[in-house]
Amino acid sequence: MYKSALLIIIATIFLADTAFAGLSFVKKTRLVTKDADNVVLQQQYFSEGDMIRIEEESSGIEGNPGIKIYDLKKKKLYTIMLNVKLYLEQELASEKDVILFEPPPEKRYIFGKDLRVEKKKTGKDTIEGYETTIYEVKVIKKAEKGKDKEDRVLEKYLIWEAGELDGIPVKYEFELSGESKKIIEYVDIKTDVIDPSMFVIPEDYKAISPF
Repeated sequence: MYKSALLIIIATIFLADTAFAGLSFVKKTRLVTKDADNVVLQQQYFSEGDMIRIEEESSGIEGNPGIKIYDLKKKKLYTIMLNVKLYLEQELASEKDVILFEPPPEKRYIFGKDLRVEKKKTGKDTIEGYETTIYEVKVIKKAEKGKDKEDRVLEKYLIWEAGELDGIPVKYEFELSGESKKIIEYVDIKTDVIDPSMFVIPEDYKAISPF
């Protein structure tokens, strides 16, 4: 069961590299507590082939709002600082699925005999006009003799996968401590061709070196 669950999650996440001409969406991260429900981060994503562009929501941000351009073929990340017309070039180690979506458990844990992933279908929902399947995902640590009375859940979250979009995730809901939760939503989803100029550094911007 452990191996099957892992294979399902891996297959789902890697469908991010779909046959779409291009994929764009707005990613909203919300923190929900007993007293508040606030958007703490909002970003616009554009993805096509080996290129990804992420635009930060500049409202309420002090300093320089920026743009990140990922060139997966060259393994480069370009951070563009709009207010000062500068950009920083760095080596890139991240994979496409991790940049676009949340890293699956097998990329955040070292799995052995003591850990397993369970993924269970819990229902259906419609998000942004797309029918989705809701799954509950658990990372479970096997009880250690002499220490634990029962298996322990290290992490539990819900994920909404859109079948019409080749199964890509469009919403996450993570349980946090203190009866709070983090919700990540993908809205304004489009699968149109993206203008190649979106992935080009403006000519009048100057390169700077890392500190």
